[in-house]
Amino acid sequence: GKWKDTVKSLKAEAKSDTWKVVCVKATSHEIGPPKGKHVRAIVQGLTAGGSISNRWSPTGSIFYHMRKRLQEKSWIVVLKAITVFHHIFRDANENFTSYVARNGRGIFKVNVYGDHEAAAHTPYITSYAQYIDQWCAMKSYINFPPTKASVSTDFGIRFQTMPIEGLFKELPVIMDSINKIFDINISSSTTNSSAVMPSLVMILKDLSYLWESLTEGVAQVVDRFFELEHDTVAPIALELYIRYGKTLKVAEKFFRIAKDHNSHWPMPRLDVISMDLQDSMETYVKNGPQSEQIAAEEYSTESEPEDFGA
Repeated sequence: GKWKDTVKSLKAEAKSDTWKVVCVKATSHEIGPPKGKHVRAIVQGLTAGGSISNRWSPTGSIFYHMRKRLQEKSWIVVLKAITVFHHIFRDANENFTSYVARNGRGIFKVNVYGDHEAAAHTPYITSYAQYIDQWCAMKSYINFPPTKASVSTDFGIRFQTMPIEGLFKELPVIMDSINKIFDINISSSTTNSSAVMPSLVMILKDLSYLWESLTEGVAQVVDRFFELEHDTVAPIALELYIRYGKTLKVAEKFFRIAKDHNSHWPMPRLDVISMDLQDSMETYVKNGPQSEQIAAEEYSTESEPEDFGA
């Protein structure tokens, strides 16, 4: 427990292993969130550079020790370690984030079942870890989203001029990440604890930019649908539209629960894309272009701007 953390910190200090001290303190056995000063020190340390494969460089040392903390059996240590990695992925060095996304995804296969105090928290922690693993898959496969350290923008802009092939590649991956968030049991009473709340806040912020990005992308697919080759490209777009509709139904329930747990969360709009177009789309796929025009007012592609801040 706490005394083990103290011993580890003292030994690390004696060896002048600064980053081990910071990582142990950021993920201590003390019930509560990671302390901001320790998280900031880690994020700052990642700007110092050095090879991740070099155990004694600042970057390599942080990765080594944070990875070891994920392997602990204590639920609070593991939860804090995942939370710190989540902070890093949102706020820190883009190169470090990309490296972990490409090469380190397996580290988030956590196991806290050996902690007899973890029963109430285990479902949340394991599903949170699975989401972060999927986030890494998304980052590795489509290099999205950018970290705040590399860019500050409306993430949805990316999809406004993207070729249809790019939308077909990227939107399913974003939906995979959104569905992993939907798998997190945020209705549990544990989400009200001080240890869990910081991670929940970040999850909901992620959900905001992922949903707004998905909405922008699907709007582009709908806007271009009746110009696509009806027998080759349009069927792919139709499949994506149908999947979006299924995701939308889950979102309606999840968003309400999320808002109940965090009243300050600016819930994204769910009514941007019309879900009344499937019959027309299926007819187009089957018969090709028809003489009748699709009324522009059948669907809307405009959305209110959202705050994608930290």
